[in-house]
Amino acid sequence: MDPRRAQRADWYSTNHTHFDKRLNKNVFGTLSKCDHHTPPTVYQRGKRPRYITPGEAGRLQGFPPNWGKIGAISEDEFEFWRDVWNDYARIFEKRRKSDKQVRKWMSAPYSRQAEYAMWGNGVALPCVQFILDRVASVLKTGSVENGVLNF
Repeated sequence: MDPRRAQRADWYSTNHTHFDKRLNKNVFGTLSKCDHHTPPTVYQRGKRPRYITPGEAGRLQGFPPNWGKIGAISEDEFEFWRDVWNDYARIFEKRRKSDKQVRKWMSAPYSRQAEYAMWGNGVALPCVQFILDRVASVLKTGSVENGVLNF
């Protein structure tokens, strides 16, 4: 896998689930849960090789940009989560978190690795929508013969 080869196309990608580490020209491979260890790599013309971002992984699965990102947190939400952490500390006889620690956790409650694992465990939203639309149309028309759905 020579990164210099990447300069012949718009971009190339690799994925560690492809055991031969082949380069895919302008096609992205399957995301998998294991990608949180080594996310898929992108080689773009004139740029350094890089891993895809969790946001790009989400878009590959058909989700809108910034889906699942946490925005500004209200004071009510902060109080709720502070109470949750206080209850946790009391139940498990742990040390209580300071307000600063709770705010820091709320700004990024999960790791980048957890985000890669989430996208790798998911299914592409357009595929699910296609299948459910077909099932709904079959159920609506009643087109089932001998236990077989006729699309």
